[in-house]
Amino acid sequence: MITYSQALKLVLSATPVLPTEKVEFCKLLGRTSRQRLVCNELVPPLDNSAMDGFAVQAAQLARATKEDPIRLRVLRTIAAGDAPKVENENSGPHCYSIMTGAPVPAGMDSVVRIEDVRVVLGGSHEWVEFIEPTAVGSNVRRAGEDFAPGQKVLEPGVALHSGHLMALASLGIGALEVTRSLKVAVLATGNELVELGEPLRSGAIRNSNSPYLMAELSSPGVEPRYFGVVDDRPESFFECMDRVYAWSPDIVISTGAVSMGKYDFVEPALGDLGLEILFHKVAIRPGKPILFASHGQNGPLFFGLPGNPISAAVGLEFFVRPAMRRMMGLPEISYGTAVLANDCKKPRHLLTFCKASVVSDGSAQLKVRVLPGQASFMVSPLLEANCWAILDDEREELEAGQRVQFALFSRSTVFTQEEG
Repeated sequence: MITYSQALKLVLSATPVLPTEKVEFCKLLGRTSRQRLVCNELVPPLDNSAMDGFAVQAAQLARATKEDPIRLRVLRTIAAGDAPKVENENSGPHCYSIMTGAPVPAGMDSVVRIEDVRVVLGGSHEWVEFIEPTAVGSNVRRAGEDFAPGQKVLEPGVALHSGHLMALASLGIGALEVTRSLKVAVLATGNELVELGEPLRSGAIRNSNSPYLMAELSSPGVEPRYFGVVDDRPESFFECMDRVYAWSPDIVISTGAVSMGKYDFVEPALGDLGLEILFHKVAIRPGKPILFASHGQNGPLFFGLPGNPISAAVGLEFFVRPAMRRMMGLPEISYGTAVLANDCKKPRHLLTFCKASVVSDGSAQLKVRVLPGQASFMVSPLLEANCWAILDDEREELEAGQRVQFALFSRSTVFTQEEG
């Protein structure tokens, strides 16, 4: 039986990076960039006003006070979207009424907020009294202040979020090379399984694994497809795999039939299909019977996850997801660290993944609490859990205060302060 680190190394070494496709802007959210982008224009494209006010030369207001204001004639009003205009050099001392986002006219170097001046009317002209000096550049957005030519915008291997999309839109980029969609086939095995919506017959259990896997796999850049429940006969499995192969997936995930029972047929069936079993059983809990097989260069990767729901969840998170990230061109996951909030026990010599909750204790330190109900059939602790505590110590008993790793659930985004 191999260790988790050995198994993960085998998974990643057998996992190819998918090719790219060009995707239009409206479908980029969550996709993985495979393109290096360098800015080739100024953003903003020209100096513009950050406020509604008046564009001035700061030097003209150097002596302005409330008692002795500087009065300037308003030459014209400049609105956002107006093209820059060259003025008559003989216009005399003047300023411009300017709107937020409007181009700052040539010769002007500052903008004074409308709240900070006194507007007066005199004859056919509007005049403005400035009652204090202003600094050069005040309330002016400089050309290229946000993005400048040669500035790095994006690197390959980045999952695109809404901030990336705003930057791309600012630069006028309407499409991008990303990893093509990852196709993942999901199937379940077991005579005992009943699908959602069907009555629970005597001796049966409901299929909770497949809905969980489909929900976890439903994300941008991933195309999961469910192929149903297969009964405990190799013939049914072969028929299902024919339908799976016709879809040309990149990864196949099955649940159940990978242990040592009479009806655990997946390993020999995969051999009959020409797959190479790279490992079967890993020194972990839960999920020890997990199986990984490959077609080499000619077909999808195959993950045979155990049938107990928590074993399947662990298999997805710590075996399938790293392979998915490699295929999508994303970096490997880095796990967080925290101190144990409670004493706990684990099997000796087995890396153990525990349903847990990580919280802030009000200081800079995070605490991870291992929850009761760690049996691999127990789903109820997932209602409280927000992470997996990763216990790799060789000892059977771990004490509160010991530092351990944790892996946040994909749905977990914030920590809450511990009560009490």
